[in-house]
Amino acid sequence: MGSGNTFKCEKCGYTFSGLFGVGINFPRVYEACEKKAKSGELGEDVKRIFMEHEHAALEIDMVALCCTVCGNLEYGPELSVWIPIDEKAEPKRKKREWSCGISGKFIHSGDLEERFKKIMDYPHKCEKCAGPMKIVMDHDELQCPTCKIPLTETEYILWD
Repeated sequence: MGSGNTFKCEKCGYTFSGLFGVGINFPRVYEACEKKAKSGELGEDVKRIFMEHEHAALEIDMVALCCTVCGNLEYGPELSVWIPIDEKAEPKRKKREWSCGISGKFIHSGDLEERFKKIMDYPHKCEKCAGPMKIVMDHDELQCPTCKIPLTETEYILWD
């Protein structure tokens, strides 16, 4: 399940939209992100964790991101890195069924919270200025990058 939001600046008309969550494509998105982690596309620190911890996992829910330098807003996968609380007890990942017959080897966020501990927040970088980005947990905190005033939600949808 996911939600979609569109936000607008009442002063300048700037809009920001995103589909939050991953929905039915979760296994496919998870496996693609894990492949990037293991190949080094998400950085050497992430790759090293996946090499050192057989059962390392990613948080891949789509989130709003705000640049701490220029205020640019983006949305993308969270990508925090988790390892099992007890690696010796962690079973091998088996192919799991998801909805509509989609299957894959993945760790769902419910599994993360129960059996894993977060060891790294992914260092998102702004596409405009390369500054560090923070995850915006509450949509009420979204501000126009130009006017620096709160954005107003103009559309909301639930999908999946």
